[in-house]
Amino acid sequence: MKAKISILLIAALALFSCNNEKSSNTPQPESEEDKIVNELMAQCQNFDAEDIIQGLPGEWKYDSQLLYDKSWKNILETYIFFGKYYIYAGGSSAPKFSFTADGKGEYHFTYPYPPYEEDFLSFDWNFDATDNKLVLSGGYNKSAIVSGFNNVYLILDYVNNKNQNIREILKKRVE
Repeated sequence: MKAKISILLIAALALFSCNNEKSSNTPQPESEEDKIVNELMAQCQNFDAEDIIQGLPGEWKYDSQLLYDKSWKNILETYIFFGKYYIYAGGSSAPKFSFTADGKGEYHFTYPYPPYEEDFLSFDWNFDATDNKLVLSGGYNKSAIVSGFNNVYLILDYVNNKNQNIREILKKRVE
């Protein structure tokens, strides 16, 4: 009797693990957000190092911030999507970056609690064309792959300290 129960238990576990394995390998359907970002990515592919070095100076604000799956195919969570905020609360606002032609910059942010004061951190920036990496160092540190650029949008991909794939889309402020 114990042998039959053990065999049934093993068979049930094997069936569950097979079903679970199938569902994790099944491709996820492309969401509307995925389609919109993929279309923007297609528009931002024709750039080189000189385009970034010449086009980066100016003010850029977060336009989208997205959490991706391990393969960078599907959006898992949306924090900001083309100006619509899903995370920042109270009097806070989306962070922004200012880049200058001499390789300096500032990261501006508003604290998410009263009195909602604005602050900034200075950094030096450079673009490594060998691996398409934008590196910010100093008071604010970040290293990200430039996955797209077109003088209006800057698309940055990086893995955060939680080992999550993050895509940030910055939009240049046009006066």
